[in-house]
Amino acid sequence: MRSRDSTESAPRVEPPAVDRSAQVASPSQLGSGAAHGDAPGKNRFRLRPLRLSAYTAGVRAGWPDSDIERAIVCGLPRRFHATSSAIQRRLLQERVPLTRTRWDALLAAMVEHLALIHGHRVPEWADEPERFLDIPWVLPSNPTGRRNALLYAPAPFLRHGAIPDPQGDSFLRGQS
Repeated sequence: MRSRDSTESAPRVEPPAVDRSAQVASPSQLGSGAAHGDAPGKNRFRLRPLRLSAYTAGVRAGWPDSDIERAIVCGLPRRFHATSSAIQRRLLQERVPLTRTRWDALLAAMVEHLALIHGHRVPEWADEPERFLDIPWVLPSNPTGRRNALLYAPAPFLRHGAIPDPQGDSFLRGQS
């Protein structure tokens, strides 16, 4: 068995290249941004218009998994709860493009859950076969988190096979 001595270094792995010409808002920019024309130094909080496709654009832009999960599981419900019923209905009509990743299932499950708790029709695109996982994906990595996710996740998450840890977050209860 050979041990690595201090003179050997691990091969350097370069991060994937990001096309800067087609930058997508970062997860922190999905919900805030200074208004155009605000004086420098003023710290104003303004919500950007909510668009479900912004979440898939983040997947395609290469956001870290933890940022994507936080944006979908925490940010999306809070933003959705804060909008009027008419805007919610309009948002649900927007067909979200597929990323061909497991994030499609999580986003569809979240949208289905939000539609149900707000009394809206579940959008047809949420039932597309590509938005379901054959093998369930339980997001928490620790045993307790995995157990809680399986025990307490709302039905749409179990149905789509993308199961986040519902403990401690408001999306379970439909609160903002």
